[in-house]
Amino acid sequence: DFYQNQINPDASEKRLVAVGRLCTIGLMILSAALALLLQSALQIFDILLTFGAGTGLIFILRWFWWRINAWAEITATVAPFIAYAIAHYGLAWAFPNSFFFTVGFTTLAWLLTMYMTSPESSSTLVEFYATVRPGGAWKPVAWKVADDPEMKDGPSTPVLLLYWVGGIAAVYGALFLVGALLFKW
Repeated sequence: DFYQNQINPDASEKRLVAVGRLCTIGLMILSAALALLLQSALQIFDILLTFGAGTGLIFILRWFWWRINAWAEITATVAPFIAYAIAHYGLAWAFPNSFFFTVGFTTLAWLLTMYMTSPESSSTLVEFYATVRPGGAWKPVAWKVADDPEMKDGPSTPVLLLYWVGGIAAVYGALFLVGALLFKW
C-alpha cells in the first residue's frame, strides 16, 4: 500500500506483487537476524510490547479521530525503532524504562508529523466515513455527508469506549479460558 500510494501510484499489479514479495523476503531476513541476536524469549516479548504500545495508540485513535493521516501512521511505525535504539544503546535503559521512553517518543513523533502534514483528502475522509460511520471526533467530516438521507451518525464516543472495553474483555477472557482448559487437561 505504501509503495502504491506514496512511491509509484501507476504501478502495475505485477510490479506491486513483485514489491510485496521483495518486502516479505526482506522482513524474513531481518526477523531471522534479530532472532539470532536475541538470547531469550523475554527479550522478544519486551521488544514486541514496546513497539506495540508505541504504535497501538494511533491505530486505535484512527477510528475515533479524522485528523490522523497516513504520514502520522508511517511515523508511528518507524519511530519505535529509533526510540528503542536510543533507549537501549544510547541511554542504556532496560525495560520498563525503555518502554515508557519509546511510547512517549513515538506518540510525540506521530503527533508532530500529523500536525505538520496535511489531512487526508476530503474525498478519502468522506468515503471512509460513509463506509464505516465512525463515532468520536468525526463531526467535521460527518457534516459533509449530513444531507445524504441514508447517512446516520455513528455510535457516540461513550458507546464506542464501551465496545472497546468489551472487546478487550472478550479477547482476554478467551485467552484465559483457553489457557485454563489446556492446563487443566
